[in-house]
Amino acid sequence: MKWFLVVLFMEGFGSYVFFDPSFDTLDECRFSANYPPHIQVYAQKMIEEYGAPRPVSRVVCMDEQNLKLFLLENSEEEKGISL
Repeated sequence: MKWFLVVLFMEGFGSYVFFDPSFDTLDECRFSANYPPHIQVYAQKMIEEYGAPRPVSRVVCMDEQNLKLFLLENSEEEKGISL
């Protein structure tokens, strides 16, 4: 099962899914989400995508099955590609 890092923005700003990298375990995903050098890379990618920082509510790791459901429920607000 693959795991993905999902950034949930404050209300009205949607969310962002990092499809690359993906992770083989929840622990790998959690480590990356909390590792300062990786956080800088993720933040830079979102600034490139949106042009400015957005207010982050939460960062979560989702497995592929739950991510598919999440994307179906929130498809109009998502950036990135669908699975």
